[in-house]
Amino acid sequence: MHLSGLTYKEFDAKIHVKPRTTDILLDWPRWLICDPHSRRPFALTWIAVDPMGRVWIYDEWPMGMFHEIHSSNKSLKDYIHIIREKEMGQQVHRRIIDGRAGKSPLLSGTSERQDTLIDAFDDLGLHFEPSYITMTTGVTDPGHLKLKDFLRVTPVTDEPSLYVLENCRNTIYAFQHNCWETHRREDGTVSEQQAQFAKDYLDNIRYFLMDDPKWIDPSEMQEEKQTPAHWDAMRDSANQVGFGHV
Repeated sequence: MHLSGLTYKEFDAKIHVKPRTTDILLDWPRWLICDPHSRRPFALTWIAVDPMGRVWIYDEWPMGMFHEIHSSNKSLKDYIHIIREKEMGQQVHRRIIDGRAGKSPLLSGTSERQDTLIDAFDDLGLHFEPSYITMTTGVTDPGHLKLKDFLRVTPVTDEPSLYVLENCRNTIYAFQHNCWETHRREDGTVSEQQAQFAKDYLDNIRYFLMDDPKWIDPSEMQEEKQTPAHWDAMRDSANQVGFGHV
């Protein structure tokens, strides 16, 4: 096995990265995407869509460099707190979680009810939809192909359909470091797969794009804007449920 080049050669920081002072207007529809892990922290990405249909990756968590973090003791209640604090004053239209991890049974499930991570978040008042699950890998993954399309500069507008704010360091790092792995089979044929290193935030973008995001008129968005009073109620609920680590 050896590395054979960047996964997303279309990405150019001079084109796709914008200053963190860029206005992401409050009435733009917003998504939260979650890639959960058992040992490492959850990778969280916040994305907005502007009236022209362009995608803006405007925030993420953790704030430190994800590839340098090898363990985490965060509980589900901690993630509820992180998400609510990040979304304070915003109107989040939809939240998506890795479909495989989100629908996998938790160890805390009982014979009467086998809870999943999506169930656990639901019980704490935070609803996630499962992402698409691809049956293919590598270059044929539809999410991978869609991301490449959004990165390309179109001749009509002379700009791409996806931007990243400079504060999203893990997303930028992933674009600049994630590579293909080439595997040679015993019969001599070769296969390519995306390397696991620096892949998490790219997965989040794929999950988002495969949700077919579009501009939505603010009057049609259903998600409740987060306020301090709303967060206090959610925190009390989380303390009552008392989920342990996931």
